[in-house]
Amino acid sequence: MTTRDLGFVSIKFMGLYCILNAFNGLVGMLVFLTTPATDEWISPRSLIVSNFAALVLSAAFAALFLFLTRPLAEWLFPESSIQIDSPSTTRPWMYVGFVLIGVYLVSTNLTEVLRFIVLVFWNLEGMRRKYFDDFIRQSWKPVVDAAGAVVIGFVLCFRSSALVRRLLVLVDLDDEPESKNGNR
Repeated sequence: MTTRDLGFVSIKFMGLYCILNAFNGLVGMLVFLTTPATDEWISPRSLIVSNFAALVLSAAFAALFLFLTRPLAEWLFPESSIQIDSPSTTRPWMYVGFVLIGVYLVSTNLTEVLRFIVLVFWNLEGMRRKYFDDFIRQSWKPVVDAAGAVVIGFVLCFRSSALVRRLLVLVDLDDEPESKNGNR
């Protein structure tokens, strides 16, 4: 099995995860439909709209991961010849793990950032503007955490080769030779 093979299978699983995440968002929307409407900054209607936006993004990630798996695997794991012979070959396992953790962080936290953006625009309209300061005061930390996780996810997706190389040197496990093309 190569890193690309493992990445291919893992991306398919990420697609299934995103389907479950979208289904969870749908259930959340249905729960908010039964909640009585209020004039508060967090109203059931605003939560439905923001959850719908997150649901659409989760569904888009699911479609991307399930229907474009091969191009994604070729893009994220360009070195198809790196064999993963056993769990003792540390570098390829860590590389695949870092990339997949990055994909997970981006796909799950980007929906939270989108949900926040939708709620910001919701609260800037008309009568809800008076609740905007309370909304920002109560919501800034989760969105900063989610945005930070998105940034870390992108770093893990696109710089995992360098991270793995430095980490293995740091913990003195770099006993594996690099491939002739540079082990991404």
